[in-house]
Amino acid sequence: MIAVQDLAGLMVATALAPVSALTASIYHAAHPTPATANAILRAVADCTETPWPQRELTVEQARAILAEYGRSRAVLDMLTTDHFFDSGPLWSDLSRDPGDGFDITFRRAAHWYRKTLRAA
Repeated sequence: MIAVQDLAGLMVATALAPVSALTASIYHAAHPTPATANAILRAVADCTETPWPQRELTVEQARAILAEYGRSRAVLDMLTTDHFFDSGPLWSDLSRDPGDGFDITFRRAAHWYRKTLRAA
């Protein structure tokens, strides 16, 4: 997860950085503090005033429901499998502070998400 402003700043900083400052050929642009799928989904549900489901599903039940609708299990796997991308080298090579994490940056952008997701 990364806020759009932070991503833009990293892209510009990377483009302007001297080659000698870059220690990797591939960087992962993310905030170094991971956000859980639960935190992300609850934030979006709260933002859009979408009721939180009253029941929980096992992974197998969720896969079966996705299959009924012809959806890929890869979508669910992104939520049920830990994915951590080490962004430390990017932030340190560019001497940038990652700033606030998901909980703060999402609140700042909630109005945009609310407007965009309601229109969909």
